[in-house]
Amino acid sequence: MELTDAVVEKVAEEYGIDVASYCDALDVELLVMAAQSAGLLEDVVVHQLLPVDARDDSFVLAVYVGPGVAAVSFPIHVREVIPEHRTQTASALQHTLGRLQGIADRVTADHIRWSGRTEELN
Repeated sequence: MELTDAVVEKVAEEYGIDVASYCDALDVELLVMAAQSAGLLEDVVVHQLLPVDARDDSFVLAVYVGPGVAAVSFPIHVREVIPEHRTQTASALQHTLGRLQGIADRVTADHIRWSGRTEELN
């Protein structure tokens, strides 16, 4: 599904948290679940990582690429997916969902390339 304004609005209704003001790994997990209700990020699961210190709020994305097969991202810090500056909620959601989808797409493409299943790239 494409990341349209209508989809972002549906996610905002389901999600109910303002990523423009504050966001942590748990918020990202809840956002992914809300996005799935809207038809986005369907094969994606967020796994929070144990923090190394108080400033560390990292997670990995697991993308199910086949039955019983998941490809996992490198650790991602929350700051990598949320907007750098405060913005409106819809704009922040658009940014964050776009970043998460981009990471999921990259994880899937890397899995396909590394597994030698190049026919799936087209």
